[in-house]
Amino acid sequence: MVYSCMLSVRNGLLVIIMLISNHKSLAEQLVACDVTTVLKKCLSLSRAETMLAIIALNHIAIHKLESKGTADNSHDHDCHWQQFFKTSENIP
Repeated sequence: MVYSCMLSVRNGLLVIIMLISNHKSLAEQLVACDVTTVLKKCLSLSRAETMLAIIALNHIAIHKLESKGTADNSHDHDCHWQQFFKTSENIP
């Protein structure tokens, strides 16, 4: 993927993290628009983007925000932490 595209993805993930962390009503709206699906797709990108996606998904899990179709995301939350630690091991 082109560097400028990855930079845009990274900046977008940072904005999502900021919105989810600081504005509960905006976080609820993002989750209602199924932002979690987009974040899960980011888990297959480079380490930096994967880490940011995991952080955003973690914030969603901490605030117990769920999309209408989500029943129980505790298994997904555990998987995100496993991915986080797996990715963290490769950071120098």
